[in-house]
Amino acid sequence: MTTNRRHYAFARHALVTAFGVVGARKGSRVLVPDFICRDLLASFAFAGVEPVFYAIDDDLQVKRGVTLPSADAMIVVNYFGFAADLTRVASVLPHPIPIIEDNAHGWLSADAAGTPLGGVSQRAAALR
Repeated sequence: MTTNRRHYAFARHALVTAFGVVGARKGSRVLVPDFICRDLLASFAFAGVEPVFYAIDDDLQVKRGVTLPSADAMIVVNYFGFAADLTRVASVLPHPIPIIEDNAHGWLSADAAGTPLGGVSQRAAALR
């Protein structure tokens, strides 16, 4: 049986691949939360992608009531295994863009509906 799953020793290598999958190339702008691991930023430098930081609230969700700048993609983080609210993300985006769901700390976690975290193709459907 074939699968489209890939395995990586380091998440930063997976992120470089994810940039290519969503069409983020050298010079592309990608939204990234301002509360983020510095190691993730190495992937931006390697790929030549520009990080555009966005604010998160105390509940570790994208800040309410702001409109995020235009970008080619966005990274949302499931902090500590708690699901990012993709409906809230959609409410602050100026237009739909590809989402990269960072689930590094959410292995075997699920959202309120029971959908496993990290399943962007399932969860990100809320943004379309």
